[in-house]
Amino acid sequence: MGTCSSIGTNSATATATATAETALVPATKPPATPQDHIQQLKQKIKDNKKREAHFRHQIELLKASAMEKLNSGNKKGAVMDLKRSKTYEKQVDMILSVTGTMQTQVDNWESSITNAANFKAMALSTDAMKKSAVIVGQEQVDQMMDDTKDLNVAINETNLAFAQDIDVDVMDDDDLLAELHDMKPAKPAAPTLPAPTLPAVPNRPLPAWEEDFKKLEAELAA
Repeated sequence: MGTCSSIGTNSATATATATAETALVPATKPPATPQDHIQQLKQKIKDNKKREAHFRHQIELLKASAMEKLNSGNKKGAVMDLKRSKTYEKQVDMILSVTGTMQTQVDNWESSITNAANFKAMALSTDAMKKSAVIVGQEQVDQMMDDTKDLNVAINETNLAFAQDIDVDVMDDDDLLAELHDMKPAKPAAPTLPAPTLPAVPNRPLPAWEEDFKKLEAELAA
């Protein structure tokens, strides 16, 4: 029982010691990436612009103070303010120079990253094109086109075969024409109209002048 307790105590002590040693070892930071450098430079540019704006404001205040002191007769004070403003102007020039250099570095970093990305994309595309050219060769394309042509020819022949007239034991052409003639509807018969009723000739003796006229016609005919 005492042996087990001793083993447990030693194990706990070793674990605590290892934990303490691990805590003393500083964590290893991953190496900075190009994007990290760009962000650091942009942050410094932003800080420099703030300092530039601060110095320019101080220059305006010192120049205004120098003019005010000069107008009040305090030439010495005016000269001191003007000297301080000149010192700030040098600070502004230095800030502009440093900021310009940093901005150039940022542009170079971004251009380098863009070029690397473009190169990687083009390399991947070229590799894919090579693999595609190996998979689909010229001979395979020619064989596929020949197979397609043969298939089209076979389909056309099949279509022509289906379009042929089927010989069926049918009637002669003259018999068919006669049957078509019989199938025509007969023209309807014209309606029979009743004969007109003529007025009856009156059975009466002709007048004397009519008899004379008929005799004359008979003589002329003779």
